[in-house]
Parts: sequence; C-alpha cells; structure tokens
Amino acid sequence: MEKAKELGCKSVTITGGGEPTLYPKFEEMTENLHEMGIDVGLVTNGALLQRISDEVLSKMTWIRVSASDVLPYQLEKHVGLTIDEWLSLLSAKVRRNKVDWAFSYVVTEKSRPELIAKLLRFANEHNFTHVRLVNDIFKADQTISLMEYVKWAIRTIYKVDDSIVNYQDRACWTRGQNPCYISLLKPVVDAGGWILPCCGVQYALRNPSRDYEPSMRMGHITNFEDLVYEQKFFDGSRCVKCYYSNYNLVLGTLLKGLRHMNFV
Repeated sequence: MEKAKELGCKSVTITGGGEPTLYPKFEEMTENLHEMGIDVGLVTNGALLQRISDEVLSKMTWIRVSASDVLPYQLEKHVGLTIDEWLSLLSAKVRRNKVDWAFSYVVTEKSRPELIAKLLRFANEHNFTHVRLVNDIFKADQTISLMEYVKWAIRTIYKVDDSIVNYQDRACWTRGQNPCYISLLKPVVDAGGWILPCCGVQYALRNPSRDYEPSMRMGHITNFEDLVYEQKFFDGSRCVKCYYSNYNLVLGTLLKGLRHMNFV
C-alpha cells in the first residue's frame, strides 16, 4: 500500500472472498491505511462488527453491509443470530459511528420482499445513504421479473419509502473491451497478491468459476509499479460478460480527449 500511495492511490475498498473482519490484523491494517491518508471503504456482512472497535470503524469513509434472501439461514447457522438480533447489533454500531452506511441485497429465485422491506425500514430509520438491490448474477435473466415484483411489493404491500433504493439489473452486459481502462483505475488484489482487472472477473468467462481465474491475472503486486508506469491495461476482449463498459467508455473519452469540447 505504500507503493500504491506513491503511485497515486487515493482509496481502498476492503472486501474479500469471505468476511473481511475475520482477518486477524483487520484493525491494524485499517489504521495504517488511514494514517497514510488513504480513504477506506468496507464491504461486510455485519455479523462480526462488534469485534471491531468504534475507533477503527469511525475511520471508514463508508460501510456497505451485504445481505441476501438466504441471510436468516446464514446468520442462524454460522453465528447463531436471528435477523432481529443482527439488526440490534448493527444498530448499536451505526448509531455510534457516523460514517456512510448502506445495504447491498441480492434478490434470488426465492425472493423475500418482507425481509427487504424490514431492512429498508431499518435503513430509512438510520439514515443510510442507499440500499442496493441486485438480482442474482448467475440467474440474472430468470430473476428480472422478480425484481419488478419486489419493487411492487415494497411500494404496494409493505408501503415502505424506497426513495433510497437503487434497483440494479444484472441481466444487462456487453462483451469486454481492449483496452480495459478500469483495470488500472480500480484493480482487485487477491489474498495471494495477484492483480485482477475488476471485481467482476469471476463472472466474466463463458463458464464462470465463481472464483478468481488465474488466466485473468494482470500480474503480481510486486510489479504493480511497472503496470502503472507502462500503462499495461488488461485485454478485456477475453471477457464474455462485462458490466463496466460504460466506465470504459467514459475513461476512454477522458484519456483520448474530445476534438470539439465547446460543443459538448
């Protein structure tokens, strides 16, 4: 991260192929990033936030709490909590830490609009910045209509204000592009130090592995400096599914410039 800071890194999202607050040096890592002047965001399931001190959480810029239709089952099986107990613990942390909080919720084939309505009421009560609802990326086509039903149920059956909800359709994608500009703007570094072009590479191939595919690696963190200075963007043409084409369109325009700027 010291090298990344030298190269111009301004922010870091702490996420993972699992719950990042399980990392034994989580607090030390966060404090180091903060002292370096790097903004920190956190993606967490929120079940273990009581293990993290308020002093550390207060140094976050934003915290996004992940949930899904299987949340009640996961909480009961893995941490022995009910939804209400989980929300009670979360409420205590939210009230004591004035960072930007949000929910991200995955709608599956077993959609639970009553649970979404409950979380949305909680989010409204605690002044969350937004609630992100996305359909299951592996069954995006099959769950488009369910997203519409969830929207209708929230507004009509449960009568909850959904003005902070961002309904995202995962059924829309394009083929990847070469060069992939986002790959050097916000790359992903996995637990082994390998650099990947984005957080969507595990969904990008025709037969998604649901894991970080070695063939999608750009290099190792030890040669990140070379990638940046030589502007070695990832060749995204190998990606069958890309969810960031609009990012690349804007970034490409910024890099190449516009001939008639006064007419934009």
